[in-house]
Amino acid sequence: GHDTIRPAHSLSSVGTQYMASVDSVDDVSTADELHLWEVTGTPAAGDVVITHGAHPAISPLTSPCIETELACAEHLGGDKLIDSGDNRLLEAVWREGTMWLSSIEACDWAGDPDTRSCLRLIEVDTDASTVVQEITYGAAGMYYFYPAIRTDEDGNLVTVFSRSSASQYVETRVAARLAGDPPGTLSESVLLKEGETAYDPGDYGSEYRWGDYMGA
Repeated sequence: GHDTIRPAHSLSSVGTQYMASVDSVDDVSTADELHLWEVTGTPAAGDVVITHGAHPAISPLTSPCIETELACAEHLGGDKLIDSGDNRLLEAVWREGTMWLSSIEACDWAGDPDTRSCLRLIEVDTDASTVVQEITYGAAGMYYFYPAIRTDEDGNLVTVFSRSSASQYVETRVAARLAGDPPGTLSESVLLKEGETAYDPGDYGSEYRWGDYMGA
């Protein structure tokens, strides 16, 4: 009864494995809460317990690319749009009581007549099972999709993602935030790899698949 349940990569020592998912609340794939799980014990000891715990609220998270092609991504030279995905959680990382989650959402920017795909990053305090902050990241005229995330031992966050537009090939970019930065903020992105040609993998559905599983 849940979309993809994402186990968190545990980046520091822990006795509990954390997992998360979002809950779709209507037929346009909009989620307004998280589902959090804790897994304790080991298979060897035969004492594994999975606890479906808190359901903290989040800002409405709407799938960017659904049957209506709400915000499937344009890209230079493409015969079809790129499937920028739905609102399921793409990645989860945990370190020292903090879990970061990444997803994609549909965004409307001031002065932009079109809906675009953009990034959603969510910080969760797993001790309190509460949402600490949410970051929506994108820009008018551009499509942002498939964010991968990692934190370092100081709690700084990095995200690697794809970006395209009607006048731009798909490229790879990176953005980050220091642990002490104001809540809800992320740095300007930096180009990692420029797109070199139009993306055309062949006849595959109504949109092209791209980068569903990326790493940082």
